[in-house]
Parts: sequence; structure tokens; C-alpha cells
Amino acid sequence: MVAQNRKNQLQSIANFIYETGNLAKTPRSGLWFLGTGNQSVAEHTLRTAFIGYAISALVKGVDQEKVVFICLFHDLGEGRTSDLNYVHQRYGRLAETEAIRDIAASVPFGGKIEELYREFEKRESREARLARDADQLEWITTLRDEQAN
Repeated sequence: MVAQNRKNQLQSIANFIYETGNLAKTPRSGLWFLGTGNQSVAEHTLRTAFIGYAISALVKGVDQEKVVFICLFHDLGEGRTSDLNYVHQRYGRLAETEAIRDIAASVPFGGKIEELYREFEKRESREARLARDADQLEWITTLRDEQAN
């Protein structure tokens, strides 16, 4: 029984790792909405995590690792739901929270994923606000990249 549980856990982690690859195949909709550019959710997430790390180093008493983890997981659900730009969001919301809940239910560390996602959405902690700042700074940086090209 223990061996079967371990096998199931490893299988769920392998499935999770495979699914995170969808982020590299999921385009960010803001750039095509503007008529230029190409960026995947994975590219956005990685740079957001780097930005989160850098800006959280400037704030005393902040859990820098937590900021990075929030940045890594803030758009995880978009691998299942896609990405909606700000105009699309005005008219409809995809079930990203439900997607996160389903992903979390499928892995042994899912509680932490859900906790970090909820914290990002509420934006009450300093870490969540810094992660949101990193998310916005990444978008601004991407727009600057597009302007330069």
C-alpha cells in the first residue's frame, strides 16, 4: 500500500511537471491584442520571478523566497485557462481559481500552491503586493522591449 501511494505521488508530480510545460505553449494575449510581439506565459512568469526577487531585496523584513514562489505560481492556472488581456477581462473571467484548485488537488504539495495563489489574488501581504508589482513591472518591461524592436 505504501509503495502504491509513493508511486501515485510520483506520477502526480510527473504530471504536474509535464503540465507546467503548457505555460511555454500559452501565449500572452496582451501583445497580439496590441498588434505586435510574442511572449509565452512561461517567459512572463520567469522574468516576473526574477523581478520579484530583485525588488524584494530592497524591502527589509520581507520573505524574499515567498515573493519568488508567489511570482512562480501566480499564473499557473493559465496553462489550463489561457491568458486574458485587460479588455477581455472586462467582459469575462476564465475559471483560473478553479484551475488552480484542480491542479492543487492533484499533487501532494497542492495546498501550498493554492495558498500562494490566494495570497497573490488578495494582495494583503507585503509579499503578495511585491509579487503584483513584479507582475506589472514585467509587463512594462515587455512593452519597452516591443518599443525598442
